[in-house]
Amino acid sequence: MKLIYVAKWALWGPFLCQKVIRRYEVNDPSCGGFDGNVALKASEGLATMVGGFLKNEFSRNIFTKTAAILAYPVLSAFKNRVDHRRYNGAALLGLRGLVFKSHGSADEVAFEAAMNRAYDACKNQLLERVRERIARAAPLLMAAEAESPTCAKTL
Repeated sequence: MKLIYVAKWALWGPFLCQKVIRRYEVNDPSCGGFDGNVALKASEGLATMVGGFLKNEFSRNIFTKTAAILAYPVLSAFKNRVDHRRYNGAALLGLRGLVFKSHGSADEVAFEAAMNRAYDACKNQLLERVRERIARAAPLLMAAEAESPTCAKTL
């Protein structure tokens, strides 16, 4: 699993975020606040809509109900994979401590997922790793800005 941070660059942010998600290049894309929320809400809505369509189609008659019984293990695994509650909890970076945000309508499953993300971040020293990467990147960004001040300021 690769983690890519998709910055919010003018008009490129939403396009790049959507392209990365659509091509399945990452399992956990990070986007700017607005772009990420649009992608998240669209994918949650799509998953709910597809689930409803499948339920309706498999309920049409005895043959489709039999097919549903045969397809149940696959459908169940798919439903579990796209369950948005399993992906609850977002780290708020740029602070001096670990802060995780959970969705306001989170149920027990979603809240547990957020708590697990916070625990994993603490256990794997997320804050220290981010600090190290910023410290390594700062001289490179300063050098890039010195060489080309107009390009560096547009990011």
